[in-house]
Amino acid sequence: MGDLIKNRLIHLIVGLDLIGIGIYLIVMDHYFWWPPSLAWIANSNLFGGFFVFSGLSFLAWVFLQLPPVAHAWIASVGCFLMMFLASYQLIHSIVANTHMPWLSNFAMGLVIMVLAYRGEGF
Repeated sequence: MGDLIKNRLIHLIVGLDLIGIGIYLIVMDHYFWWPPSLAWIANSNLFGGFFVFSGLSFLAWVFLQLPPVAHAWIASVGCFLMMFLASYQLIHSIVANTHMPWLSNFAMGLVIMVLAYRGEGF
């Protein structure tokens, strides 16, 4: 078990980060407000649940012996979610001139891209 964690430590960190972001999005019911007609989708618990599920998938990759193609899917979905979140937060920052942590989420998306590039399954 220790070797799995040591060999896939970044995956573990990314998985925990995605779970944390997902829980935050589930708890914050009014985090997104633009565009008003679509804010209910982004503020739904399902949106945060996608992040939690993606984080749990990263943890499954760390602790279970999944086939290499699973790594490709897990990294692709995680990268898509983080880049979508960063883009959506950037749009909020531009439109409302408010602060949202889009840059850190963009950086996490890039970390996942590097994991996918160096990983198995592609």
